[in-house]
Amino acid sequence: IPSKSYTGYFGIQNQMYFMAGGIAISIFSLAKLMTWLLEHHPIYIWSFFFGLIVASSVLVAKEIKHWHIGTVISLIAGGCIAYVITVMSPAETPNTWWFIILSGAIAICAMILPGISGAFILLLMGKYSYILGAVSSLNIGVMLLFIVGAVAGIISFSHLLSWLLKKYHTATVATLTGICQKNPIEVFSNIGIF
Repeated sequence: IPSKSYTGYFGIQNQMYFMAGGIAISIFSLAKLMTWLLEHHPIYIWSFFFGLIVASSVLVAKEIKHWHIGTVISLIAGGCIAYVITVMSPAETPNTWWFIILSGAIAICAMILPGISGAFILLLMGKYSYILGAVSSLNIGVMLLFIVGAVAGIISFSHLLSWLLKKYHTATVATLTGICQKNPIEVFSNIGIF
C-alpha cells in the first residue's frame, strides 16, 4: 500500500499508468522466457513463486491489528475462495470477443491482489496459451480486446477494493491473507510435493 506522500506526489492515475506499463513490459519481455523456464526448470520457478507468496502473505497479515471471530471467519473464507480457484481444472472456453474482454478484466483484478496470479487465472479460464500466442504473434485484435478488459477491470475493481478497505479493512485484509495462505499449497502441488 503506497504511502500518502507517494500517492500525493504521483497521483492514483499515474500509479495506474506505471503499473500498466510494467505489466506490458513484463508481458512482452518475459512471456517467452517464463514459458521456457516453466518447461525446463519448473521446480526453481515454482519455488521462487512460493517465496513471493509467503512474503506477500506475511506482509498482508501484518495489516490485521485486531483479531476477533469475524476476522477468523474472513481468513477461513479467503482460504476457501483460494481453494475453489486452485481446484478448478482448465476449462474449454470460447475465443469470442466478449470472453477475451472478460478474461482481461478478471486476470488484471487477480494481479492487484496479493498471492493470486493473473496468469494462473488465465490458465483456469483456458486462455493462457491463447493470450500468450496472441502476444507472440502480435495479434493486435486479440491484444486490444484483452487490454480493453484489463482497463475496465482495473478501474472498476480498484474502486471496489478501495471501498472495501475503507469500510471493512480488517475483514478484507483477513480474506486476502486467507487467499495468500492457500496458494503455497498450489505451488507445492505444481512441483510434485502434494
